Amino acid sequence: MNMQQSIMSGYQKFFTRSGRAPRSEYWYFLLFYLLLNIAVQLLGIYLRAHDHSGIPSILLSMVAMGFWLAALATVIPMLMVTVRRVHDIGRTGWWVGVSFINGLLLDGALGYVIFRTTIMHNTQNLQAGLPGGGMAIIWILGILGLIGIALGLTILVFTILPGNPGENRYGPNPLDSHATPVSGGQLDRF
Repeated sequence: MNMQQSIMSGYQKFFTRSGRAPRSEYWYFLLFYLLLNIAVQLLGIYLRAHDHSGIPSILLSMVAMGFWLAALATVIPMLMVTVRRVHDIGRTGWWVGVSFINGLLLDGALGYVIFRTTIMHNTQNLQAGLPGGGMAIIWILGILGLIGIALGLTILVFTILPGNPGENRYGPNPLDSHATPVSGGQLDRF
């Protein structure tokens, strides 16, 4: 599978978590996802750093919003491709779900600390403004961070491993030339 086929497959199976994805589909889609997000970040940096007095700000905002929405619209297909990739080695997609939820919790806790630090202007005042002197949130961040590292490394190893030969509980091997695609309902286990 080449990069174009991988991108097409990722968007055609937008909400499909059943079935299996070969390594090439996963890695090409991940490359597309990363390149798109880098382009969005660079566009944001450019728009903030340069004077655009000759261009209407509404036009610039619309362009930036379009790129941002395109990047956001790639998050769900990226998660689904990852779930199908984990299925290819016979693992449950809950590995990806738990990793994603942990990332959301870590982002939320870290955002809370940054918000409180910004309001309090320094870390000494942060400790005074947090319950328990701030140590509880520091411990939560540390634990979520360690769990996130462990889950991230596990997912990385899962995506590197070759898929199970032949059929597994998530469907036929996508690399087999005689493999038939799995219909939506029968193997739609997360």
